[in-house]
Amino acid sequence: MRKNLLLVIVFAVVFQNALAQKVGITDKIGGITPVSLLQVHLNGTSGGTVLHLTDDNSGATLTDGFHLGFESTGKLQLNLKEDNDFEFYTNGNERMIIKNGGIIEIKNSLQLDGSTSGYVGISSSAATTSYSLTLPSAQGSSNSILTNNGSGVLSWSSSPAMGNSYITPDGGLAVKLIAGESLVRGNLVRSSADGKVYKTLTATPELVVGVVYADALQNAEVWVVTTGQAYVLFEATTTNAVWAGVSNSNAGKAYILTTIPPGNTEHDREIGHPIETIGSAGLAKCIIHFR
Repeated sequence: MRKNLLLVIVFAVVFQNALAQKVGITDKIGGITPVSLLQVHLNGTSGGTVLHLTDDNSGATLTDGFHLGFESTGKLQLNLKEDNDFEFYTNGNERMIIKNGGIIEIKNSLQLDGSTSGYVGISSSAATTSYSLTLPSAQGSSNSILTNNGSGVLSWSSSPAMGNSYITPDGGLAVKLIAGESLVRGNLVRSSADGKVYKTLTATPELVVGVVYADALQNAEVWVVTTGQAYVLFEATTTNAVWAGVSNSNAGKAYILTTIPPGNTEHDREIGHPIETIGSAGLAKCIIHFR
């Protein structure tokens, strides 16, 4: 009897002190107003839950509700055990949602602050339909740009392709054609009745239409530079400040003319001018202009 009476007295003293300090537990928000200077210190075991919040809907087991605690490594963990969304509000408005599937939804815009000043904001327009973008798996090279494959998958490109036209990194304007045979970078190509391009022939240099920008297999798409700058495959050593023309002995290759083409035949071979010197057969950058 005395023990019970003593317990009642202790409880009454603690409760009275709690009321005096305006600290308490209630099932109604605003039931007790705590003093602003008071602190609450919750200390749990290492790597365990410190605070566990549940309600009538969530259930009250260790697999229910919201858990706040620390991982064994010391990382703070906020863990919503329910199969539901995690919502964040400010000023009474929903600002961010972590969906139960892991998607993060931001209601306004994402702001990335600079290290010392300023910020970069990323916002979505009022899109009539929703869509997703997938970033490349690696960093692009210098001066690369992001291009879209039409399905939201982004990749790095050296320069933009616009339909069947392409501005190459070398400074040439290329068009998309079909290779009638296997071609390599720098090959000079000719047109054909089947709509495909082939290596130039020594007997018909006037059919030249451009320079292959990158290797292509037979019947594959190939970018062909028709004007501007391009690397041309020469059959032998070449220097700059000379004329370049369709080779008269090697299909798909160029040679140099050390004098101004004297007649129509030589003019038909003309493809432009080398602007660099190479010490053996190979690729040399040229300014392309066909007769």
